[in-house]
Amino acid sequence: MPAVISSRKKDNALTLILIVLISFCVIYLLANFDIIKEVFHVPNFWTKYEFISDAIDNKSLDWNLAKKIIEKNNMELLISWYLSMTWVTDISFYFRNLANWSTFGFNERALFKPASLTKVPTLIAVLRKNMEQPWFLDKRVEVKIPLINYYLHYPSQKQINNNRVYSVRDLTDYMIKYSDNNATLVLWNLLSGGAYRDIYKELNINFSWDNVEVVDYSYLFEILYNSLFLNKSDSEMALSLLSQTQFNDWIKKYIPRDIKVAHKFGEFNIDNVTKQLHDCWIVYYPNHPYVLCIMTRWYNYDDLETVIWSLSKVIFQRVQESYK
Repeated sequence: MPAVISSRKKDNALTLILIVLISFCVIYLLANFDIIKEVFHVPNFWTKYEFISDAIDNKSLDWNLAKKIIEKNNMELLISWYLSMTWVTDISFYFRNLANWSTFGFNERALFKPASLTKVPTLIAVLRKNMEQPWFLDKRVEVKIPLINYYLHYPSQKQINNNRVYSVRDLTDYMIKYSDNNATLVLWNLLSGGAYRDIYKELNINFSWDNVEVVDYSYLFEILYNSLFLNKSDSEMALSLLSQTQFNDWIKKYIPRDIKVAHKFGEFNIDNVTKQLHDCWIVYYPNHPYVLCIMTRWYNYDDLETVIWSLSKVIFQRVQESYK
């Protein structure tokens, strides 16, 4: 009888060890699913992408989108005319066709303060940290910092509170969806402060004296769309979050609801005199997605907002006219 009991204990121990090993393997496979799919060419049965390049039907792409927009609709002449009509003189924009990487722009090497646009490289830094340390997004953090409460023309619609516990995932949602500066500060503390600057540096994006060029900044959206820095799942997560930002009034004025847009805006106020307002998008026009970034500087936000939505509307309409 003792021998039978001993045998059963051994069997139970072996079963437990086997369960632990299988659980470990399953967790490892799930954590590295993107890598496994790419190495072994596993078909994409389980994951449906909506925001990265895998979501686009490459067979239906027109590889001359940017050329058609410029030549067929005289886009450059149209933009020059528009800029001559507005009293806002400090405008920079950059367009990139995500099908063939063709581009055009205006004043795209001018320097601007990115302001809340730095939340995109911060988002990338958070997701990369999660790749290096699985379950980083689920880490719980108690907020105990002096909260920022200065005036913003476009204030956060929802903010974190002090002495509350949030997951890193929740803080990331607050940062992107509601542009909460306090959530951003907490994440910077977790990432050792200059994490977003490190992302700029690693991607060779010129970021001098806290200024950035529109042509360089737009690259952040391109690397997310093409999963060039993060894996596909994390790139998809980043763009999905950016599609849920609450600051989209100027986009709602002209883009149909069924067309997805992933974007981030930023505002900057210098001495309550000179204002800056920027926005950067991926517009998922059916089978012809494009990146558009616009940065502006002037003396009041209403004029800047009008410039951004008017100029982006002109470009959207030209894309639309080319592919009716």
